[in-house]
Amino acid sequence: MLNRIPEIGAPVMFMYGAEDAYIVAEEHGRVALAMSKAKKSYSLNVLRGRAWVYERSAG
Repeated sequence: MLNRIPEIGAPVMFMYGAEDAYIVAEEHGRVALAMSKAKKSYSLNVLRGRAWVYERSAG
């Protein structure tokens, strides 16, 4: 994904779950650094206690 950042033409909102086993915290930093270096508008949100942003509770 990072190689496509130059193509971004609109603000981006990144939403991550802090407990996600596939997208680790180091990746959040790489995304933020790449977006900042490319002078792209973004917000990056990490939801504590969540493995995935859209996980649903059982029941």
